[in-house]
Amino acid sequence: MDLAAWDVPSLAALRYARVGVVHGAPPALVVYHLASADPEAGLTVASASVAPPLDGGAFVLAAYRAENENRLGGHFNGFARAPARAVAAIDGAQDDRALTFTWERVAGTFAGFWIHLFETHRTPAERVWFDARALGWVTFEVRGDAGGEAVRLQVADRDQERRQDSLAVGWLADFLPAGRVTTRWQRAWVPLSALPPALDRERLASLVFLADPDGAARTAGTLRVREVAFTTEREAPAPSALGEGGVERPLRKAMWLWETRRLAATPGAVDELVAFVVAHGFTDLFLQVPFEAPEGEHWAGRFDAAGLARVVAALRAVGVRSHALDGAAWYARPEWHERVLATLDQLVVYNRSVPPAARLVGVRYDIEPYLLPEFEGHHRERVLTDYLDLLGRVAVKARAAGLALGVDIPFWFDARDEVTGELTCVVGGRPASEAIIDVVDDVGIMDYRTMAWGADGVIAHASGELAYAERVGKRVLIGLETVPLPDETLMVYDGGDRSRWDAFGDLVIEPLGGSRARLTWVPAGARREAGDYAWALPGARLLRYRDALRVPAGKITFANLRSRDLERTLERAREGLLHRASLDGFIIHSYESYRPWLEARGECRDAGEQPR
Repeated sequence: MDLAAWDVPSLAALRYARVGVVHGAPPALVVYHLASADPEAGLTVASASVAPPLDGGAFVLAAYRAENENRLGGHFNGFARAPARAVAAIDGAQDDRALTFTWERVAGTFAGFWIHLFETHRTPAERVWFDARALGWVTFEVRGDAGGEAVRLQVADRDQERRQDSLAVGWLADFLPAGRVTTRWQRAWVPLSALPPALDRERLASLVFLADPDGAARTAGTLRVREVAFTTEREAPAPSALGEGGVERPLRKAMWLWETRRLAATPGAVDELVAFVVAHGFTDLFLQVPFEAPEGEHWAGRFDAAGLARVVAALRAVGVRSHALDGAAWYARPEWHERVLATLDQLVVYNRSVPPAARLVGVRYDIEPYLLPEFEGHHRERVLTDYLDLLGRVAVKARAAGLALGVDIPFWFDARDEVTGELTCVVGGRPASEAIIDVVDDVGIMDYRTMAWGADGVIAHASGELAYAERVGKRVLIGLETVPLPDETLMVYDGGDRSRWDAFGDLVIEPLGGSRARLTWVPAGARREAGDYAWALPGARLLRYRDALRVPAGKITFANLRSRDLERTLERAREGLLHRASLDGFIIHSYESYRPWLEARGECRDAGEQPR
């Protein structure tokens, strides 16, 4: 690790580290942020607020029939302390659709969901809070699937939001005509005079719903909420008109396939692939170039052209388009560019030499430069600039050959740091995603989430790229994951005095000379209270553990979920994004994992079955 890349002048000056431990075999340490000052200590939180525009004495926040974002730009999302579980999504039959909260919890945990009253993806310094001083009520329709659901309403203001906390207002049952949650829709009326006096009504931040927070027994349930509004009087607002959905149109359904060489050489494998893609409704396949040279030399462009032609022709015969797929993190390095272009030249020669039925329609790159060790701190922009230089040169060659150019990128190439608010991947002062979209014909967003709705779902993470691509006339595909992945724990360490009670694990930083340092995470089971690690180099430092957040693999990949979970997420994401003209379809990663995943569940359809 290069401390200078993070503007940390020396190991002694390091005061903050945000890292992740990927719990694979072996575990891996990922560094997300290093700093010589605690960025959270100097965090600026906006104080501006605005009163909502009223229509007949009411401000309808959201109907929650199809909206992932309310009229204030706020999202919703579930939250829970493991092993509790909380999911918030738009769900239900067409005439019963609502924001649906499903939970499971045990004593000592919590589960709930929040609705933001500010633009969720604004930084803390940019947020505008909700001024409710002239309002008298918050009202919404609510019902439970079983009846009797014990859910408490809480509210957060600016200061509570900063602490990720909220204050109790009361049980939903206390605000309902029946005196309890029932299976029939009821309208809750919550007087804003019931808000705790400590809350700043000029700067409200969120509505929070907590499931049975005081319960000692295991509970599970489903609560549905819709037609959320603020009013001046206790008078129900007019029902919201449903927003217009996107124009119904066919979308592409694509899949990455990596083992083209093995597949082409295995008797019967191509026929099995063709039957699979027909049965499951795929329109496009991204086929890894079947290199013949050993790994590390495939830049020379030597690939099994005859095998590739057999696969492409077999797919073309059933109406499936084929794109050549290639990529490795080191392709972003300038010394590799000529080799990448040489492979593309060979693909162009291939396309000219084979019959029309065996021709590729495009080339696709999955390069992932963020996997390079030099992708750190402000060095990221240099790596991304080199990467974009390669893509620009590839684009010239691909278009001259009549090949569509696609590139796969992570959803966070337009994200801001969760603490500082700065763009994490910037090129020339703009998000890397925008710079890439400008160069290519389409991007595939590796939007690896298993939930469509919510602030941390597929829809929210793809919205920025889709909006930009729409403005510049480009196309976007949304990728979902089926490969098994490990859990990750995100941790923050700071420069405070380490305590022997910091039992989550140690972060050891060793000097390697100059600005270089090595970071090692020591798990709780191997941690030494005195911090005296015999293997550590002289001058090593230990930072103080502050906080941790577990990110389960089930949030990212469908590997341990059901096929109907994937189908439901695809359907909901389509519904939530179809209004974007730039939405071109979805991609499944990948044939090598998706097919065995379906087979293990007995859900791998035959060619004669209709795709859903």
